[in-house]
Amino acid sequence: MFDRNEWNAKPENVEKRRKYRQERVEQHKAYVRKYAFNNPEKTLLKTARHRALKRGVEFSIDLSDITIPKVCPVLGIPLVISDGTGKPGGRMDSPSLDRIDNEKGYVKGNVQVISHMANSMK
Repeated sequence: MFDRNEWNAKPENVEKRRKYRQERVEQHKAYVRKYAFNNPEKTLLKTARHRALKRGVEFSIDLSDITIPKVCPVLGIPLVISDGTGKPGGRMDSPSLDRIDNEKGYVKGNVQVISHMANSMK
């Protein structure tokens, strides 16, 4: 009978398992980057929902409340949706979901998409 513990204990199999896990992590990261690039509005919605839960603010927007313009309405620079292969952190010309009035949460009429640079400056 096959003994999984014995197989896992062998040094050559430990290395195989480590390499396999590392490959799976890289595949998953690539999938997430591709999904975010192809679905930027959904990604903005998901990350805003996460921030709202973390900060304890109201969240009542849906996908129809998020429209990404071609140009940042604040700075007038073109918005670029990154494919996720660049440096870590937000690019200054990437779209960012902004709460117009920070006292309110992510509610209808209180969100707009502006550049990451404009949102950071606010």
